[in-house]
Amino acid sequence: MRALIAEDMILVMILVLVSSALSVAYLWKIVEILWHRPEGKEAPLHTTEAPALYIPLWILAIANLWLGVAPTPLVDAANRAAMHLLGGL
Repeated sequence: MRALIAEDMILVMILVLVSSALSVAYLWKIVEILWHRPEGKEAPLHTTEAPALYIPLWILAIANLWLGVAPTPLVDAANRAAMHLLGGL
């Protein structure tokens, strides 16, 4: 965030914050089921939902954490792709 502020990229910073907030909103159901259930009660099982539906949510959560902690490989790949697309400008 400090780098975005230093480069006067406020719009990009706002987009990053909004996308992070959306990720939290999408993943909140998992947090609620895992940690906010009453004592002694099991989480309700939904027979209409397949467990495979949660796989994309877990991938998103892990990717979000990984890119927040170590974004360098993705940034380097994006820079190489941009250089290739722009012809080495």
